[in-house]
Amino acid sequence: MSRQIIGQANINSQELRNLLIPLPPLEAQGQLIELVASARAEIARGRAAAAKLAHDSAVQIEALILGVRRL
Repeated sequence: MSRQIIGQANINSQELRNLLIPLPPLEAQGQLIELVASARAEIARGRAAAAKLAHDSAVQIEALILGVRRL
């Protein structure tokens, strides 16, 4: 479908419009969306846990530096 014109590849836009692109059934698309949403929620939980751990560590380190907390 690609043609070389002056050393550069060219694809006709009308030919692109006429391409048939297979799509999975709507049920499969819905399952994929649920899978992606679930993975994103898990990532958000992991990021929140990491942020809390970083904050708690910083608080403990500061307490050690200030002598408020002993080893």
